Amino acid sequence: MKAIFAIVVLFASSLVYGQETKAVSPDGKLEISLTITSEGVAQYRVAFNAQEVIKPSRLGLELQNQPPLGTAMKVVAARRGDVDETYRMPHGKAN
Repeated sequence: MKAIFAIVVLFASSLVYGQETKAVSPDGKLEISLTITSEGVAQYRVAFNAQEVIKPSRLGLELQNQPPLGTAMKVVAARRGDVDETYRMPHGKAN
């Protein structure tokens, strides 16, 4: 779930009201979609093998000593790009 949240945060800034933005895994099996409603509410949806596994769900942030973020959101700036990184799993046995 942390990986999904990180992806959501990374491309949330590319959203325009009512427009859906998608990120798809290299093998095409995992798709994450984001939208911001006209009321300024961010929503995400996750599909695996073309089957919806997380229905459109509200996205927000609760910060320490701050009011929650999640309504009246707006796009301030947007920048698109690609990331190509490799993560090596450590070899060994876990108990």
